[in-house]
Amino acid sequence: MKLYKSSELAAIKKRGLYRCADGLYLRVAKGGSKQFVQRIKYHGQRVDIGLGGWPATTLSEAKEAAIKNKAQVLAGGDPLAKRREAKRLAAEKSKPTFRQLNDTVLALERAGWKHPDVQAKKWISTMEAYALPVIGNRRIDDIDATDVWSVLGQLVEVTDPKTGEIQKVELWKAKHPTAMKLRVRMATIFRRAVALKYCTDNPAGEALDGILPKIRVTTEHRRALHWKELPGIMDAVGGTKYRCEAKAAFKFLVFTAARSAEVTGATWNEFDFESRTWTIPAERMKADQEHQIPLSDGAMAVLESVVSSRDGDALVFPGRIPGRSMGDKALLRVLRDAGGTDAHVHGCRATFKTWCGETGKARELAELSLAHKIGNAVEQAYDRTTLLERRRILMAAWSDHVTGTVGKVVALPAKTA
Repeated sequence: MKLYKSSELAAIKKRGLYRCADGLYLRVAKGGSKQFVQRIKYHGQRVDIGLGGWPATTLSEAKEAAIKNKAQVLAGGDPLAKRREAKRLAAEKSKPTFRQLNDTVLALERAGWKHPDVQAKKWISTMEAYALPVIGNRRIDDIDATDVWSVLGQLVEVTDPKTGEIQKVELWKAKHPTAMKLRVRMATIFRRAVALKYCTDNPAGEALDGILPKIRVTTEHRRALHWKELPGIMDAVGGTKYRCEAKAAFKFLVFTAARSAEVTGATWNEFDFESRTWTIPAERMKADQEHQIPLSDGAMAVLESVVSSRDGDALVFPGRIPGRSMGDKALLRVLRDAGGTDAHVHGCRATFKTWCGETGKARELAELSLAHKIGNAVEQAYDRTTLLERRRILMAAWSDHVTGTVGKVVALPAKTA
């Protein structure tokens, strides 16, 4: 194979490798650029080492560099050690911080959430309160299980219910449900980091189990109003100090036995006033199935009280900010101010279910009214009836109960002589 001299290099135009010395070649690319390349065996494998582009690097400089590399290999050294280290450092610098990856993952997760605004707000609040101040600026691959524990085990101030004194307790113990959700969110971030090869394991996953102290979890259901209390509460709602929209939304929630998110996210185009039905689309339902609710006189009266704002896909019960739905806390404040001191809004569904049970209403009607599935998967596949008209009678009876009209004697006008 011909050895090319320095004076011949300028004339080479065709793409390919041109031998300039033992193991040294001029590589001509498709576009015409030229680079010196040394082919050398290192640990039994062929390695190509770039020695610089021509003409910025002369043939004599390339030969000198090639001789040094060969001598280094013969002495047991690695001619690419410096380049590998530089490449490693560049890759390390390109890895994101926990804060940066948190923003990326939140955007990706948000796209698949049913209630993105609400869920994103909760994600951000826990991250900003507990995780970001501790590990937010740390590079993602520099965080291990002990660092995650430094987030979950940080001391927070809590009030002792017996003494009233403020104590400092580990977040994992003091606010266990919040800490559990925070762990899941951090694990989601690290899972993506592993997938992108930013790190090799998930420090918020199984690696953390050996550090976390065991917590005895007791299930405590949210208190619900007794069904006999509800008529008094509904009477008191009108006298509360809150916005008309919040009071109307709370009353509508009670009349329909719907979830708060279903009520606050309701838009006018979901209602058919002629058939007196509210059809909630599948994407707004917990079970991802469309749900129809027959509207009682009480529910219709609430809609009529706010119908002046009726406008296509506009919210029926808007929040304070235009275009934004009302928050759960607005409904809770109405309930508390009306006398439901320690009850929860979601508990109104349990109140409805208890009323159905204790007044002899059919179980399947109660379950369907709450958008619950009945029976096993086979039964659900074959029995797809919604019993809408029977539920209409049930919801009318419920409306009569919560408005206190059951059993009332209507005075007839006196006969004239």
